[in-house]
Amino acid sequence: VDNENGAVLIVDGVDITSTNNGICNSCSSSGSLLIVNEGNITSNTTTIKNGGATSYHNTYGTTYIDGGDIKSLTGYVIDANHGAVNVKNVYIESENQIVNLTGGTLNMYGGTLKSTSSQVAKGDSGSFNMYNGEVIATSSQYSAIVQAAWTDGYSHHSLSFNMYGGYIYGGKYGVDNQSDYSNSTIIAGGTLEGNIYGLYIPHTATSVTIDPRQGEYTIPTEDLNYITTDKVFETYVNKHDGVGINRVDPVVIGGSYGMYLNRNNTEVKFFGGILKGQTWGYYGKIYEVLDGHFVYEDDEEIINKKVYHVAYLEKLNDWLEYNGNTYNSLTSVSNAILENNDTDAQVKVIADRIGYLQDGSAVDSSNGDVKFQQSINANMTLDLNNHIVEVSKIITNNANVTIVDGSRLQEGVLRTDANIDLFNNSRGSITLESGNLEKRIVNTNTYVINSGRIYVNGGK
Repeated sequence: VDNENGAVLIVDGVDITSTNNGICNSCSSSGSLLIVNEGNITSNTTTIKNGGATSYHNTYGTTYIDGGDIKSLTGYVIDANHGAVNVKNVYIESENQIVNLTGGTLNMYGGTLKSTSSQVAKGDSGSFNMYNGEVIATSSQYSAIVQAAWTDGYSHHSLSFNMYGGYIYGGKYGVDNQSDYSNSTIIAGGTLEGNIYGLYIPHTATSVTIDPRQGEYTIPTEDLNYITTDKVFETYVNKHDGVGINRVDPVVIGGSYGMYLNRNNTEVKFFGGILKGQTWGYYGKIYEVLDGHFVYEDDEEIINKKVYHVAYLEKLNDWLEYNGNTYNSLTSVSNAILENNDTDAQVKVIADRIGYLQDGSAVDSSNGDVKFQQSINANMTLDLNNHIVEVSKIITNNANVTIVDGSRLQEGVLRTDANIDLFNNSRGSITLESGNLEKRIVNTNTYVINSGRIYVNGGK
């Protein structure tokens, strides 16, 4: 196909086999190549080379692929050095890697990309944008998409990945971010699945955002006039009013962890979505969540007769009252008491607090245990007020705390969920007058690590 000024290739019910240069050897002109395929295209070399050699610095063509079957016997199906390749309604299957990105962009608007013996796509610069369709790597040795990187000695380059919809499955990982340079991964919609991890981020410099509110992007119109129109894709704005309102959650799921993060990565943001894994929903630290929410990770779901742990955001409600104000954690109310220099603070539980909350901006999930804790640093009397309070896996007490239940029934419960539930430091004291202290895990021995003073005058 001569693509100097733009061209249209219509394959109508026939088979085309290329034995030399593929369908387009250097689709890098200022025009575009539109392939409307209702037949079959087979190539024994790279089928579509967008950008050609690296000498094509000033020409950025666009290739549109719509419909039919395309196969590359030995090379890539799509090799994008510059420009964009837009894929819709096409079925591409290969034993080899299908997409190679070294500076170009792949926009996946529909169809199927399937590799049976390799990764589907790999790139060290440019971007892969997933809007719809399927990307599947069936081999247990390979991930569906691999984000790599390179440096020329002066600057660093890496592949960015953005997912707004569709389905991705990897026999190893769904997305494997191998880049040890700063790059971006955004999950805003669709389902990302891996046999081991859905999303694997082993390095520290990767920016990871899971946020269903992302989503101004382009999708193909349904009534394309391929011959006469230049506007093949039109703008589509997908707006979300906030977590829980008018959104489709992105789902990240893995046989072990849905998302695996380097524990020193400080660029992880979780603003919505669902994380699922048989070991746990995620491993690592989430450093930022949507304002007014917390990560709830005590849910379970049965998938193909296997138990998956599920993590997602829940709205955080105030459950403590002190001095006429309400608070949503023991730490926050403790800080308020210190600010007031109150030596005899009366704190009342005003609502059940279910879900084993994590305190602080970072949520740290390691082998299923949340390590971030709620700290009590100010003297207080905590009235359970006949409510159930499930707090962090560990409570640290650095003050003088008296626990009571001032209700008539006195059936309030302060419950934790860890092997060690309470650290009572040397400068702290705990007095139980009424109410109940419980731990949910009953097959462990240690309840309290105590170097301070504990008094039990009532309750249990």
